[in-house]
Amino acid sequence: IELDAAWRELEQRGVASAYVEGGSALLSAVVGSGKALAAVFFVAPLLIGGDGVPLLSRPLADRVEQAPRARTESIQLVDDNVVWRLHLPARPQ
Repeated sequence: IELDAAWRELEQRGVASAYVEGGSALLSAVVGSGKALAAVFFVAPLLIGGDGVPLLSRPLADRVEQAPRARTESIQLVDDNVVWRLHLPARPQ
């Protein structure tokens, strides 16, 4: 999906916010676009092991000092799961 085109289409339709759910490639693209203002992560206490699944499929910065820093809005325990709400930084276009 071409995210810039999707954002424009949503704006033209008067959509002020959208919920995006997907894997690491989509999350990397959405956060990297600079359009996302918030993120909500649901973390289950599953101990799978192995190589695991990356949160982001590509780096958003070359060095740790350059990485965008999110701000935690809240952390909530729901049953045995953690719900982590983040405010994402604005990214220059």
